[in-house]
Amino acid sequence: MKRDVEQPSVARPKVLGIYQGWAVVLVVMVALAVANGGRFMFGVVLKPVSEEFGWGRAELALGVTISVIAMSCLQPLVGVLVDKYGSRPVLIAGVALVGLTMIPMTLVTELWQVYVFYGLFAAIAFAATSPVNTTALVNGWFEKRRGLALSMATSGSAYGQLLVVPIVTAIMLGWGWRVSYLAVSAVLFLVILPLAVLVVRDSPARRAAIADKRIKGRPSEPKVSIGQALRTAAYWQLSFGMFV
Repeated sequence: MKRDVEQPSVARPKVLGIYQGWAVVLVVMVALAVANGGRFMFGVVLKPVSEEFGWGRAELALGVTISVIAMSCLQPLVGVLVDKYGSRPVLIAGVALVGLTMIPMTLVTELWQVYVFYGLFAAIAFAATSPVNTTALVNGWFEKRRGLALSMATSGSAYGQLLVVPIVTAIMLGWGWRVSYLAVSAVLFLVILPLAVLVVRDSPARRAAIADKRIKGRPSEPKVSIGQALRTAAYWQLSFGMFV
């Protein structure tokens, strides 16, 4: 019988008896679901926050605009960090930062604080858990079934809206919008972060390439500079897609 090999040139590491690439996909999917649930829950809490503080909904929605613009601008930096350090540390930092930014959102008393905590700080966290990072991470683990692996991993964003946001809404209706933010933060720190630390790894080939780059002091493969990326239509098309 022909053996199904994802990466013929590399040994197949396993986690709990399954190919580690699939374990990485599952953790990334769950991480994106909770992180994006934390991102999209802003629309859920907008009404009670507006009523509590007397802020206009348009004023609060400006925080979303700031966040999306900041995320788009940060994508090249995320790409540089992924190239230099690998996807794993960037993803772990992103998960931790998303959990961290949920906490000050429960303490806001001024509108500018929403713009800073959600518009800017949270944008950094969301950028680190964006497809720029997770696609590179999953790609490294698969030769065959790469399309399936990528679709499974990125579906976490949709699950964040379909599953996490309704749960957050139920928590908000029962215990208030502040508790809903704390609940997301607790899940990220107590469940998602440990899973990411224990399971998520860059592929052996990717780790070898990064180590080779550090030893030789030069890239092991051609790459595009930030300036070159900014001059391509593809970059602005992707940024526009994130914005809308």
